[in-house]
Amino acid sequence: MKRIAEWFAAVGAAAGRKGKRLVAIVAAVAMLGGVAGVSATAMADDQSAADTQQTTTTTETETPADTADGTGATAGTDGTTGTDAAAGAENQKDSANGDAAATQSGDAAADANADVSASELAKQAAPAPASVDAVAARGALPNILDNVPSTNGSIKVNLFDYDTNGKNDNINYASGSDMRPFRFGPSDSVPGHSLNAWTGNNGGLYQGIVSSDLTRDGYPQLASGSTSLGYLFGGENNVNGLADSHRHTDVDGLFQKDDNGYYTYDSASNYAQYNSEDNKFRLYNGGRFDGGLPNSTGAFMPFNSLSNNTRNYDGINGYELNEDANYYFGMTVSTRFMMPKDGKVNNNDMVFEFEGDDDVWVYLDGKLALDLGGIHNNYGGSINFATGEITYSNGALGAHASSSRPRNLSKVLGEDWNTAYQNHTLKMFYLERGAGSSNCKVRFNLPTIDSGQIQIGKELDGAVSETDENKAYTFNAYVNYSGTDSDNDYRLYDGAYDVYSGTGTTPDAAGQSATNGVITLKAGQYAVLKGSDVEKITESSKYRVVETGVDQARYAVSANGGQVDVQQNTDTATTANVVVGNVPRTTVTNTVVTAPTHRKYIKANKDGTYDLSLNVTGTQSSSSQTTVSPADIVVVFDTSGSMNEGMSGQTRLQVAKAAVNSMAKQLLTAENGAVGKDKNIQMALVSFSTTAGKVSNFTDTAAGITDTVNGLEAGGGTNWEAALKRANTLLASSSRKDVKKYIVFMSDGDPTYRTSSVQTGTDWWGRPIYDDDDRGDLPDGVHGAGDGDEYGANLSSAVAEANNRGDATLFSVGVSSDPDKMSDFAERTAGTYFSAADEEGLNKAFNAIIGQIEKHSSYKNVSITDTLSDYAEFADANFNSKDVKVTSFDKEGTETTLTENRDYKLEIEFATKKVKVTFLHELADGVTYTVAFKVRPTQKAYDEYATNKQTDGNSTGYGTVTGDSGTDAPNNDTSSGKPGFHSNADHGAELTYTAVNQVGDHKTETLGSVEYDHPVLQVKTGKIQVTKNWDPAGSAPTDDTKVTVNIYKGDHADDSQKVDTLALAKDGGWTGSLGNLAPGTYFVEETNVDGYTAFYSQSQTVTITADDLWTAEPNMTKFDNVKTYDVAITNTLNRVDLDVNANVKVRKTVQGAAASKDFTFNLTCAKGNAACKDGVTWPKDSNGSLVATASKSDLQTIGTPVDAKFPDGSTLQLKAPTGTTSAVYEFTVSENQSGKPAGWKYDTDTVTVKVTVSKKTDGSGYKTEVEYVYADGDSDKTDNPTSADFTNTYVAVSSLPLTGGKSARDWLVYGGGLGLLALLAAAGYTVWRKRQLV
Repeated sequence: MKRIAEWFAAVGAAAGRKGKRLVAIVAAVAMLGGVAGVSATAMADDQSAADTQQTTTTTETETPADTADGTGATAGTDGTTGTDAAAGAENQKDSANGDAAATQSGDAAADANADVSASELAKQAAPAPASVDAVAARGALPNILDNVPSTNGSIKVNLFDYDTNGKNDNINYASGSDMRPFRFGPSDSVPGHSLNAWTGNNGGLYQGIVSSDLTRDGYPQLASGSTSLGYLFGGENNVNGLADSHRHTDVDGLFQKDDNGYYTYDSASNYAQYNSEDNKFRLYNGGRFDGGLPNSTGAFMPFNSLSNNTRNYDGINGYELNEDANYYFGMTVSTRFMMPKDGKVNNNDMVFEFEGDDDVWVYLDGKLALDLGGIHNNYGGSINFATGEITYSNGALGAHASSSRPRNLSKVLGEDWNTAYQNHTLKMFYLERGAGSSNCKVRFNLPTIDSGQIQIGKELDGAVSETDENKAYTFNAYVNYSGTDSDNDYRLYDGAYDVYSGTGTTPDAAGQSATNGVITLKAGQYAVLKGSDVEKITESSKYRVVETGVDQARYAVSANGGQVDVQQNTDTATTANVVVGNVPRTTVTNTVVTAPTHRKYIKANKDGTYDLSLNVTGTQSSSSQTTVSPADIVVVFDTSGSMNEGMSGQTRLQVAKAAVNSMAKQLLTAENGAVGKDKNIQMALVSFSTTAGKVSNFTDTAAGITDTVNGLEAGGGTNWEAALKRANTLLASSSRKDVKKYIVFMSDGDPTYRTSSVQTGTDWWGRPIYDDDDRGDLPDGVHGAGDGDEYGANLSSAVAEANNRGDATLFSVGVSSDPDKMSDFAERTAGTYFSAADEEGLNKAFNAIIGQIEKHSSYKNVSITDTLSDYAEFADANFNSKDVKVTSFDKEGTETTLTENRDYKLEIEFATKKVKVTFLHELADGVTYTVAFKVRPTQKAYDEYATNKQTDGNSTGYGTVTGDSGTDAPNNDTSSGKPGFHSNADHGAELTYTAVNQVGDHKTETLGSVEYDHPVLQVKTGKIQVTKNWDPAGSAPTDDTKVTVNIYKGDHADDSQKVDTLALAKDGGWTGSLGNLAPGTYFVEETNVDGYTAFYSQSQTVTITADDLWTAEPNMTKFDNVKTYDVAITNTLNRVDLDVNANVKVRKTVQGAAASKDFTFNLTCAKGNAACKDGVTWPKDSNGSLVATASKSDLQTIGTPVDAKFPDGSTLQLKAPTGTTSAVYEFTVSENQSGKPAGWKYDTDTVTVKVTVSKKTDGSGYKTEVEYVYADGDSDKTDNPTSADFTNTYVAVSSLPLTGGKSARDWLVYGGGLGLLALLAAAGYTVWRKRQLV
């Protein structure tokens, strides 16, 4: 038989393509006739029988045949890139599985619509094994895996066993209105239904069978007509459909799961057998090789069981089946999943991959994403959720490939397909319709969602600290299990939860308990809340998440990328209530909000007021300093002749020049240049037409680009490959490290030339022909016809060169409405395509590109709020909007006064001392907006400072408070690092805003706030100086007596308001002061000094005002005791004024005759009476006496007492006693004996006058008592004398009595004797008295 096979092969080779068809038919007849062991298809395609089966292929980017005869024959390239140039229209790209490429070849695809082709017969007839080296033997079955996880909660698998009446008659096909177009059997007997024909070896997929949308009830429907396939996938039941007994829903156990989160089923590794008893798959630790065609990749036969009989198929041991092979079944796999950030799962691209046969359709959110329809060999397809690419395996896209198939997720899910945290559904519909082989390999790492769970994730964004990254964040979850609308039905979740890292699938910590409702996560983790048997979480349950302990000043909190509203409070962030079925996972992200440049500063006006200023500077995308990283950008500029065609009233060349020049000016700014060569953006330019043209090397100045651009002219053909090769060379020449690289490729037409030499065909003898499309006189190294791309070699060469760019990002811009190949080029090079049919479209494309190179940011809804502290108040008591000045200051230095209600809104709250200015427009780039107003220190500021200084004179008076750095206005030096009181309350000075960030077309708005720095203000104090005077001079105490003076707050003495007490003493010069007094009214009062009365030089009330202090010392260098307030207190000695005439009575009586002259009396201090000597002030004469006179005119009546009178107004000032002791002052009164007239006998007695001064018992003053003390023998003495009495007697000689007849002479003798006797007696008395004293 081997010779027969060789003969057929030789005939086939000689006969060519048509001969192969003949040989195929003959071979089929021979096979049916009993030519055992030879595969007809193998003979026809010159392959071994084993190679005719569907085999695992290498997943590559779609490559449909593009040859003239449609055979799919390919031509190689120059051997360096492996590009199938002749295939042309599709790029081949290896998939992740790395399986060997299929080796089948031939023209089965060209004959796919033949009624009965040999290739189709070969598949459907399922002949005996090609080579059986051993007969059946019995052996042990492979082991059943026991570690297959349950996925029923998150992945739903349904199985369908189609009843085909012994698989001979196709009852799924009916007629009339109930047509069922799909066939499950050995042949397609209905004309016009080629979708039931095997596409043949290398025939590829049959795309376009179903429409791009699922039906309302969730099933595929035919693209031609509206027939739903629900009858195949459980949507309906009738005699021509699926029996109830053959439908198996929620089948578990198919997928295994690894530590990286991949769910996998591979029939080549694990035979899967459905077990109806527990509705689960049994996975064996080996594949299966049936008794039909041997299959080295295993087989997917869920409704067959393995036999113990084993056979060796071409050296491979395999198991037989216990029953006839069932190739007539279907399966659906559906799941819900969340789009992770950046489309990554555990740092791997999130993917869904399928490989096998037959029909497989994968829908995302009801839209067809992957179309592997038809009865075909083993082909694969992949969806990459990180890049958005949808690709197919090598050879999958043949004659029946659909041009409308989606190539990117943006065509399936929309432009926002990659929005993080969005939930999506995936539904895979699978049909096995063949009769010879069945393969199934599914692999995906979607973060599937279990509708019976709630997931809470935690992420940080921005420049977070290591501490924050390692911090434990706390959450509460409130669950409404029944899903009602009542807020009362939400209960704090305190059950179990598991913790996972990232999008991982193995828990870091299982079975955690939410004690007191607290769920703890670190950044990058998520928690899975499972509920309980009593409180079950269902799709209709609702919940909300509360993050606690949020640093509001630092983070803006969002949930699910802004898709779930968040309310931020004092220290919490609460999400809106959501339904589990809609939002099964809430990821809370704390974003470090980058605030606009802002500053608060202060200026002292030296009059007790301060200017407060708060500003903010707008920042927008034009500032290149906002770039994420340095960048090297090469602009590839098409200058072919067609660029002279019109666009928006200009030529394409002119519009393109303007766009590129604008890009250069936006990116290559002066600020960008100042950053430095290692950190900035640089651009280079390559122009091209038939060849690569002008090249401008990398520069960081706009002129370096614009000068080159302005000199470009259009003409020639279009050689993409040459331009891209030059761009790659430029990028490779850059020696800068950690630089992002970009190519901006701009062209208005399809490539008409290339530089690579490629094989374009073969001659009759099979020898390669190169560059058969070269036309005309071409420059050296240039190939192509110049007016098209017959073999697709120009495009393929450009694609190959573009794919040599390394990690550079490629942007492709079509500068017209008709570059057919540009979008295809962008897809095959994993680039981003922008179509620009007019000037507006081109500018939009370039702005989007700039946005992806440079971060756009701006600020809107900006408010400046300043709430004054307890230490500051508005300077004007009638503060109003006119006192708030709002200005703008642009880059050129122009200051503009803004207008209220046009440019900003102003709010003033007097009760809270708050000023709020909200700008009504987005902040302009580089413009500084300033809010300014005057404030002054409050009374509290003065009082607290004064108290602190009085307590500790060496202190600053402000505690530890100092002004923040940078809070001084220009030419002011009172705040930064200086002690003072904060002008604004804690958390009172705040800038709030909405940060608008745009990268490309993606815009996000984040609310943010930041506190302003704290400037400080200072106060000044005054001093009260007290001076003590004594009156009379010299009356001050001479001992250590201290006089105390109290100073009170207010206008009277109140001990509760006492500020301090001064102690004045002789050693201190009887002065004292109290300093560091705040503005206010003070009352000065001396404590009573006994025996003195205090008199104040001015009012006892002292008023200190802030204006006085700042006027006295306006400079900001002295603050303490800047003004002295003097108070003089005179202590006047307390005296009792004794009116002498009224209180000291001296009476004179004359006897014998009326007075002939005045009599005088002397009032003198008694000898030895110190009190009188030191304590009396009186009008005494030089003899120390006060003279009283008894006028002779008053003494004309003998024997009648007359008061002697002291001079009018004579007063004795007697020093008042101190304490409780009385003061006794003793005086003597005696008559002046001089000038005594003849005949008069004067009274020579002395009377003591005692004046006693004592305090009144009621303390109201003093009282005096005058007492007269007579000597014994004084004739005037009485029992209770009330005066000092004196009696003078006149004795005239002529009137002496004539007793005894004596004469006058006798009387004179007698008188003289008596006088002598009297003198003797007096002398004797004196002698006696002296003796007594001795």
